[in-house]
Amino acid sequence: MLLMMIFTGMAVLEILLVKNAISTMFGGTVNVKTSEEMAADLSYSDENAVEMRKDFEKKQIAKPPSATRRIGRMIGNKVGLRTRASLERERRERMPRALELYNQRREASEKVFHDALENIRLQPMVDSIGKGLNDFADAVAQNEKDKQDDNFINRMHDATQMTDYKKKQRRVDERVQESIEKDLNQRLTKISNLEEMATIGGLGITKSEIRYNSHPITVYNMQGAPLKMLTTSISYKDSAVAHLGEGAIGGLMMQRLEVMPALWLDNEQRVREENLVMKGRGANVFRGNTLSASYTDVFKNPDKRLGTDRERAILGKDEPYIVYGWEQVEPGSVLNVGDFDLNTPQNVVKDWMKLSVGDLGIWERLENSTGGGYNEVVMWRYKDNGAAKPPDYLVIENGQISDAIKHHAATFGVPIINVERKYYGGYGE
Repeated sequence: MLLMMIFTGMAVLEILLVKNAISTMFGGTVNVKTSEEMAADLSYSDENAVEMRKDFEKKQIAKPPSATRRIGRMIGNKVGLRTRASLERERRERMPRALELYNQRREASEKVFHDALENIRLQPMVDSIGKGLNDFADAVAQNEKDKQDDNFINRMHDATQMTDYKKKQRRVDERVQESIEKDLNQRLTKISNLEEMATIGGLGITKSEIRYNSHPITVYNMQGAPLKMLTTSISYKDSAVAHLGEGAIGGLMMQRLEVMPALWLDNEQRVREENLVMKGRGANVFRGNTLSASYTDVFKNPDKRLGTDRERAILGKDEPYIVYGWEQVEPGSVLNVGDFDLNTPQNVVKDWMKLSVGDLGIWERLENSTGGGYNEVVMWRYKDNGAAKPPDYLVIENGQISDAIKHHAATFGVPIINVERKYYGGYGE
């Protein structure tokens, strides 16, 4: 019995020694990295990865393995025995695909970055934006130089550099926005200008006064004096409801606003809370955080806005439109502008802005545009502190002042600008 146990132990030991010898001779059970894993190794920007890419280019075997070789590998992997030569050959056969994946990723990365650089190539417009962009111009020149660096694409993947790029782009966007707003504010007619001209007399403007429930309301009658306005009509939704039905976006809310002008003064928090209560009742009862207006020079493009007599005639509206106007915009408030309906969402996120360098000089282009339809200037509906932006004046045409218009002017304590169209040409002569 003792002898049998001794012989059995010796047999087991002999088997282990033989297996160990075979494992030493062969490659053991080591798995070969996939092409994807190898490509990932090649993507690092250190010296080892560079050397690895050179090694792959030299050692790669482009010819795929034969069916016999693949079957042999399957069996070897199954039993856990592969020669080192076999493992090395399989690794070399996977090198071409790894190099291909690496090159694809590198090309895609280059394209993304090159496209990004195209978006910030603003040197021709730097002088128009102002002195504040000098630093950015230097950054663009440096980026152009860096594109010649073989390792620049890899370094751009670093999170810190991507953050720097976004900061630079944001700074450009802010400079563009500032320039556009400054240009607009310089063009818009101020109530103080109208008051001064009316007081002097003989300058194409007269001043009168009407009353609404004992509230005095100043009326400036425009009879040839220059006038540039930023306006929005709160009545066109009424016509939209009539034409499109109860589902017209914001239509029912506009109808409420026509008879309750104080709704315009609700702050942003209250509007949000009301929207939550109204959720599920349809978009026609919602109020958003954007405000769509139109820019008008009454001498050049008097019909490029909603709320004109022409628009009223087209839509068959009996009552004159209720039109709000502003004599200036606040910093950071203009979000988008175009010579057409921009289909702006009612609500947008805080970093939403569609202005670009191509919009510099937009106000002059809008003044000289006389095509059909109206232009659109998108602004924040509320100030930074959440307060609403009340109008600076109301606009009417040809002396048509309804009781509703008087009600709105008295509520906000603002004057009415009456545009006598016969002095400015176009519809209404």
